[in-house]
Formats: sequence, structure tokens, C-alpha cells
Amino acid sequence: KKKLPTEGRGGDNGVVEKEMKLSKKKGKAADIITDEGGNTKSPASRLYLDLKSWKSERGNLKKKDFIIARDHFTKRGPWELPEGIEDSQFAEIAKSVLAKMGKHDNYDVFADAVTEDEAPGYHDIVKNPMDFSKMRVKVDNGEYGVGSKAAAELYNDFLLVFDNCALYNDEGGEVLDEAARLFGLLPETYVGACCNAAKDA
Repeated sequence: KKKLPTEGRGGDNGVVEKEMKLSKKKGKAADIITDEGGNTKSPASRLYLDLKSWKSERGNLKKKDFIIARDHFTKRGPWELPEGIEDSQFAEIAKSVLAKMGKHDNYDVFADAVTEDEAPGYHDIVKNPMDFSKMRVKVDNGEYGVGSKAAAELYNDFLLVFDNCALYNDEGGEVLDEAARLFGLLPETYVGACCNAAKDA
């Protein structure tokens, strides 16, 4: 695998300004679903087991547009575990998502922590770095916890990874284009992992 060239140094990047406004939003609260018996339940039970719909949504995204990919990721808010999946299955789901996103990351842009050699001035601009390897360690150490709360924390760390990328890199550059591509794949990757876990439940 080959690294993409490092770009930008933050500054007056138009994407950064948009991202900082957007990062305060966690997405819309989903509507409450009532089953046939009149019982209220989380929409996650359907939402995160409907892989076909997520793939269809991604197919309609404008390619290489970070803001659109970010909106696609955040529009339903933090992840939950679907009904029927045990809280203890979170680690299995998280490991699956991280492994698949690692394979999608063709240039290993997000695989490991960014160094100053790769990206001069990165740590002056990005104050809370995050990468896939650090997330794996958090899963292995049980730092996320279990259940939907853990799924929401994993979601927030993925959001941090990509927001950091937008903070440092220039709009329209290869690195941000790659981030947009991966961001677009992330929701259906999570849903796919939930579907597989549901089969095992």
C-alpha cells in the first residue's frame, strides 16, 4: 500500500470552517417506532439491519464530496445496537467495522497515528488525534464499554478521525477525497457488521 501525499496545513481552509459548524451537530434524533402491539422501540432495530437501503443511499452520494459524505454519516445521529443483538456483541461488531474500514483504506491514511514527519505541524492544528489503530486498542481494552453507549462512542471516534482530516487537509486534495470515499462507506460497513452479528445472536 502506498501513502497519499500529505497536503495542507489548516488555515483558511473552507472545509474546516464548515466542518467546525457541522461537528457540533450529532445528527437528527430518529423518529420513535411503535410495533404492532403498540410497544415503543428504538428505530435502530430496523435502521441498522437494512443493508440494502444504506447501500442505495451511498450510491446516490456525490463522489469525493466530504461535506455530503459527512452529512450522510451524521444525519441519523450516533450509532445504536439493533434490537436482538446482545450488548456483549459490541466488541465483535467494532472489530469487524475497523477491519473492513482498514481494508477500504487503500493508502493506509487512517491506519495509524499521524507523525510530524508525515504531516508537519499536524499536532499544532489537530489537538485530539484519532486513528484506526488507537480505536482497535480501545476496543481490545474494553474502553468503549458495551451496548449502544459503546456503539455511540465508536461512532464519535470515527467522526473525530475524519473531522481531523478535514481540519488539516485542503479542500479538493487527494487526502480529503479519500476521506470522503471512506466516510461514505462507513455507515453501511457498520450495518453489515450488525447484520452479521444478528445472524450469530
